[in-house]
Amino acid sequence: MKRILIPVGEYTDPTPLIKLTEIIKDLESVEIVLFGVVSIPFTTSLEQEEIRNTEPYIRIRDKLEEVSQFFRSLGLSPKTRIVVSRDVPEAIIEEALSEEYDLIVLIKRLKPPRFVRRSVSQAILSKIPSPLLILTMD
Repeated sequence: MKRILIPVGEYTDPTPLIKLTEIIKDLESVEIVLFGVVSIPFTTSLEQEEIRNTEPYIRIRDKLEEVSQFFRSLGLSPKTRIVVSRDVPEAIIEEALSEEYDLIVLIKRLKPPRFVRRSVSQAILSKIPSPLLILTMD
């Protein structure tokens, strides 16, 4: 195994990722990419530099730093990447298809909030050819 993609949302709890140390042998030799998506409305231009100063961007950036710190505490050095998109599942699918990843790790809530009609994992499950590992958080 060479590369793992881990999409990170603003509510992602990194604790379930400890299971990767149990599942993947020689995790130190694997490139881990933490991937954050800033979702913006259709009325906002995707090219605006000011997006980096918005609250949604800052929340994703801070969450990526929190998850990075979690991995660093395990002696690992993940890479981080933030993209701006109108649709989170489509951004994850595009990243997964544009790069060579050996595994995609999704962290899913055990019980999604009632206002959520569909999950990111459901939206991408059939569209990504790489193996998927779905971990649950409380």
